[in-house]
Amino acid sequence: MSDGKDGDIYHVILRALALAEPLLAFPYAEIKKRIGQIVPFDSPRGVDISEALEQIHHRVLEKLGEDRVLEWDAEKETLNIPDPYFLYYMRWAGW
Repeated sequence: MSDGKDGDIYHVILRALALAEPLLAFPYAEIKKRIGQIVPFDSPRGVDISEALEQIHHRVLEKLGEDRVLEWDAEKETLNIPDPYFLYYMRWAGW
């Protein structure tokens, strides 16, 4: 990553959500742009990002059910954050 740290695609996606302006709905293009800022060289492929977002959605749904903090809408290609406190936590987590 641009800060010299290592992490998998899931870590990169969460850091991308915490980067820049806080949003509760992230279009795919915005996520990809933010990932490009975090990993400027050898950035993950688009299909890998989409698959990771799908996996995150399923894991959150499996673990939290209706109390989910993230949801990926594959049809609209948008990642929604229904819990604004989760976004607040991610932004101040001290990556």
